[in-house]
Amino acid sequence: MAAAAHVTAGIYGTIAGQPPYTGANPFANFNQFATPVQMSFPTGSTIFHQVTPGQQVGNSSNYIYAVIEVTQDGFVTQPRTMKYATNVSVATLATNAG
Repeated sequence: MAAAAHVTAGIYGTIAGQPPYTGANPFANFNQFATPVQMSFPTGSTIFHQVTPGQQVGNSSNYIYAVIEVTQDGFVTQPRTMKYATNVSVATLATNAG
């Protein structure tokens, strides 16, 4: 079976800061979306980072378990990478990405 061209995940917001995302407050800046969205990312230009332990989103029952980093050679045109917080684990993202 060929590798998937895209991987889709539920996204809760964007992240500023660099990995590793560990400890009590792993995010330098978390811009939470008002409503989580489903986004699709090109597998050839993404890096998956584990968030340990998972981080609760506000006062909800949702947790962030990974950060999806989209590098410049993907669909991002800014001179930097973009990082998105997801409730999907790195293992699941990697499996779905092929």
